[in-house]
Amino acid sequence: MEFTNESDLTRALTNGPLKSGIKNFIEDISEDILNNVNEGIYARGGSDNYERTGDMASAVIDKGDIDITSTNYSVYAETGMDPSKISENEVVGSKFNQHMSFNGEGVADMMISWYDGQIGNSSPYFNGAIYMLKDAYVAGQANLKNTLGSSFASAGFRLTGR
Repeated sequence: MEFTNESDLTRALTNGPLKSGIKNFIEDISEDILNNVNEGIYARGGSDNYERTGDMASAVIDKGDIDITSTNYSVYAETGMDPSKISENEVVGSKFNQHMSFNGEGVADMMISWYDGQIGNSSPYFNGAIYMLKDAYVAGQANLKNTLGSSFASAGFRLTGR
């Protein structure tokens, strides 16, 4: 590929290896978030008095749903968790309601913040924050250069510097 000016080079990078690298980077973070949720919430087991919904895992933005947008000079992508995928369910019988307080108020909109340690939860049934978003983002940042480097290398470029 031949570049006649800086604008051509920038456009090619943004729509080629940079876009590909950011896509891989964001997909890795989404995968880490899902692993953190599965290990930190679901692998801990549960209670005979509560039936798990799987909503926390469903709330993780699936890597197939990540939208990557590129312009001439930047690439934008977003991942995380979608709180609208967590719903309150009133349960009839002897089990606890799902994602509701003991007085019947919905708490689904608070669950991501509780588990990521952004706000506290005093419920005796809450096992503590697992920092699923924070840990995934920190791990992702540590891998950013390698992830982008691989994408650039596959396009024939070499990243240098720190």
